[in-house]
Amino acid sequence: MAIESPSMGSLAWGKQTGGRINFREQWQYARGAVVEQTASLVNHLPFLKQLTGKGDGKSSLRLSIEQLERITFPDTLIVKEAQAYVSATATPALFNHSVRAFFWATLMRLQAQHELDEEAFYLSCLWHDMGITDQYHGQCGATGCFTLDSVAASERFFAQKVYDPAKVEIINNAITLHINPEVSGTEQGWEAHYLNAGTACDVLGARLNEIDKRCRDHVLQAWPRLAFKAELIDAFQREILLHPDSRMALMKKLGFFTMVRRAPYVS
Repeated sequence: MAIESPSMGSLAWGKQTGGRINFREQWQYARGAVVEQTASLVNHLPFLKQLTGKGDGKSSLRLSIEQLERITFPDTLIVKEAQAYVSATATPALFNHSVRAFFWATLMRLQAQHELDEEAFYLSCLWHDMGITDQYHGQCGATGCFTLDSVAASERFFAQKVYDPAKVEIINNAITLHINPEVSGTEQGWEAHYLNAGTACDVLGARLNEIDKRCRDHVLQAWPRLAFKAELIDAFQREILLHPDSRMALMKKLGFFTMVRRAPYVS
């Protein structure tokens, strides 16, 4: 009986392949990216906004400022320690991105009413891009993808703490999956699904039109973007040079950098 290969982008896949994507997986990834880009374009067509309620001020995701302000970080020691470490290690723009991704994703999740481990989810938001910081990018062994550098950074941190290994695996699986075109919550866990959704919203503006403008402005004022677009593109240019067989190298060929520049944010 043939052994089923781990799902592309998963933690198991990353540890098996080093994050290097083969030819078959490139086609699989490209197909998924085209589907997601087409869906995003269709969702912005005016006549479909009228049919779905998106963009008309009545969308079910248009939560009030009061509801937004009730979203808080998990009040645990491990969260406080991780937040302090990441904020001291990542640039301000990268740290703010991680926090905004948490807010965007949480707004989406509240509407969908999906259950997840809130602590593990916020920790995955904090750690997902640590692999592109100067301290960790390319410094974590023979990895072929920055997400595995992020995982290595996460594992080093949690190894020094008394923390549930099962939760660490949830966090790290979400991290390696987050740059896939789409992540199924039912198959990969809602933590992974919403890390993917929150980061896509903050990087590309995916589903941003579903969130009330007052909520968007509130989050952007509290956690400003600074020069996030330019910083992210610069970091991923370095990633492609360092890891030419990675998903990010393929993403550039599929127009990812152009999509980042065109995202509905000033910077």
